[in-house]
Amino acid sequence: MRWKNSLLNLLALPAILLAAGFRINQVGYSAQGPKFAIFAETYISGACEVVDATTDEVAHTIEYAFLDATEDWSALPLPTSRIDFSELTKAGSYYLRAKNMMGTPFQSEIFVIDDHPLFDQTLALTLDYFYHSRANHPHVWQRDSAVGFYNAPEKGTRDVRGGWYD
Repeated sequence: MRWKNSLLNLLALPAILLAAGFRINQVGYSAQGPKFAIFAETYISGACEVVDATTDEVAHTIEYAFLDATEDWSALPLPTSRIDFSELTKAGSYYLRAKNMMGTPFQSEIFVIDDHPLFDQTLALTLDYFYHSRANHPHVWQRDSAVGFYNAPEKGTRDVRGGWYD
């Protein structure tokens, strides 16, 4: 019975945890800030390269450090290596490239190094969220034109049109 529970737990793991390859910051990295990625697979054979995505030229070559079971990524069912490319400060689009011990090549998704990638991306997404959350449907607009006070019908109604869904 114990092996069945273990099998069910294994099957319940998200597929991303079992997928070999790079774990990068999808938003991007600040040019002057720390830049780390995780390589989940067997150990990296040789160095890892940061490649300029527009020219396919190697922009930076870095060493790696194996993370042991006490580090943050120990929950992954694969060995992990932490890749530090904080020395690269030039803005641009990049990807990581490395080979595992068997010689199998791996490549990350493209990521951005820029001055303010978090601010640049989240500001537009936040404004977009508020735009799409406006309570401007005709049905809502009509009902909000005369809203009564909670538990106080003697106070009448108020026009509360405009604003956002909540």
